[in-house]
Amino acid sequence: MAKRGRPRTFNSDDALKKAMLEFWSQGYENTPMSSLIKTMKLNATSIYAAYGSKEALFLKAVDLYCRNDGSRIWSAVQSASYPIEVVTELLHKSAEEFTRPNQPKGCLIIMASAISSSSSPSVYQKLKKLRANNERVLIKRFEETKTISELESDKPISHWKSVAKFYLTVQQGMSIQARDGAKPAELLDIAENAISAWDAINEKSFVK
Repeated sequence: MAKRGRPRTFNSDDALKKAMLEFWSQGYENTPMSSLIKTMKLNATSIYAAYGSKEALFLKAVDLYCRNDGSRIWSAVQSASYPIEVVTELLHKSAEEFTRPNQPKGCLIIMASAISSSSSPSVYQKLKKLRANNERVLIKRFEETKTISELESDKPISHWKSVAKFYLTVQQGMSIQARDGAKPAELLDIAENAISAWDAINEKSFVK
């Protein structure tokens, strides 16, 4: 009887990183299995055996992104000492990361978010949860770094939630601009325009 060959082995970390870059480049729905097979240099059977499904593979790729590439922006946010520094770090670091050489442009989470809740519920919910968490982190940082004058003004949490939504919307737009070819200096201009609105935004909260 002929001896069976040894099962094919591969570096799972390397394969997952390749999948992450492919999803980052094309988005979830626009990445066919044929692209993943080519990029990961694995056949479909090996991919399904290792990860279960395209959906499960994407979720693992998102986790990898959040632990590595995506974490650099939020590490910068954690270093801020004042609320305006929080948004400055958020937007300046985003401009840098969204245009970093030798990687897809923009943010994987933002670029993959154009997905319906019915087509891939687990992917939709994962991305929605990550966006909501980013908002909570930003609000928490505003609360932690409020200056004396801002403490005295006693703005409600609804105000800081509104501010967080505004600057995260700017960040999301910067990601799309980066994907469309915007240069770092152009993204920094967008960031500076948004930061310059800080005083006006904080003079009055429009959320009751």
